[in-house]
Amino acid sequence: MNFKQAFITSLVQKYSPTQIEIFDDRENHVISFKDFMKKKFADIPFRVHHVQEEPSATYLPEELELKLIEELARQAKRPFEYQRDVRYTGVMLDKESTHLLLSKFPPPPKWKPYAHHMTICMGPINNAAYAYLLNCTRFSLVTKLLLYWYSDLGLTTDSIGAQVQLRVTDLGVSEKAMAVKVTGR
Repeated sequence: MNFKQAFITSLVQKYSPTQIEIFDDRENHVISFKDFMKKKFADIPFRVHHVQEEPSATYLPEELELKLIEELARQAKRPFEYQRDVRYTGVMLDKESTHLLLSKFPPPPKWKPYAHHMTICMGPINNAAYAYLLNCTRFSLVTKLLLYWYSDLGLTTDSIGAQVQLRVTDLGVSEKAMAVKVTGR
């Protein structure tokens, strides 16, 4: 947020606009921008728009992504060392699956849906952790449901990029969250 505010400040100083319009997809940034504009540029009419976009996953080819990161690190004069590791294990839903899921199980009013992915666990899943979690009775509904998915599909830790077909079998709802149970069958 500080970078964005500094960038806006530099643009205002350079171009002296008569009005400003800002678009952001994060609600907390929209609120911060409104506060920032009122304090920093109260004399310039402004509007801040909350853009609600469909979540989607788009990835660069690995080689191109690495070149881009290396170039950005070089320009910032910061060291960069590439390490191939798994930050989390999960499934990204395509747009059609997200739309289908939300049409069949719409969230309550004023809830912001996050129906674009399913996290199985943080980091890579290994056989010991997987076996422990399957037998553990005190973990979140979502984690348990995703573990069922993992076992149903018979995937290994080398299954990065695999396409899977999931079937929703149950719905769980509390005052703060909503989750679906899925299987790979």
